[in-house]
Amino acid sequence: MLKYPLVFVFSVSPFLLLAERIYTDEQIAFWEDEAFPVLEENCWSCHGVSKKIRGGLILTTLEGVLKGGEFGPAVDLDNPKNSLLL
Repeated sequence: MLKYPLVFVFSVSPFLLLAERIYTDEQIAFWEDEAFPVLEENCWSCHGVSKKIRGGLILTTLEGVLKGGEFGPAVDLDNPKNSLLL
């Protein structure tokens, strides 16, 4: 067990915050043209921007999508066809 656990957390966490995901132009275009409009129109009023998130599912962050809600993760990265979101 660490003698000074908070020192460890505060010394490591800035490096985790600096981690950046790199996306291709194709991935960004897909998000902007295909995924975002569908989510915005059909999903975010209950699972994104409202104060009361239904079913515990938050779709505005990657972490929220992967964590999922009452029925589990919204997306299965290992087998996308089995994703609840689809």
